[in-house]
Amino acid sequence: MGQHQKADADFTSAIALRTSAVRPYLARGQSRYVLGKYQEAAKDFGVAAEQLKEDPDAWTWRGMALEKTGDADQAANAYRWAIYYKPGHGPAVDGLRRLGQSPRSR
Repeated sequence: MGQHQKADADFTSAIALRTSAVRPYLARGQSRYVLGKYQEAAKDFGVAAEQLKEDPDAWTWRGMALEKTGDADQAANAYRWAIYYKPGHGPAVDGLRRLGQSPRSR
């Protein structure tokens, strides 16, 4: 866990230096997810997904974090965006199935 706490701080510093950089949001979100900070992770993944619109992994990470917060509707929406940008995207399909929803595209 210690390395993820350090990574969280490092990525926060990187974001402060260059707020327009998107990849640090994705990386910080992953660290926060591992640390169990799901709400904060979902926000970071949201920034990344909005900027990297067609990146199914950013949308999938957002869905996983939202799923952990208990927000099944928003999690399903994020998974559907991932599938929209990459039809059949395995992790997003799995996420929808965990939520008891059909993995059909948008």
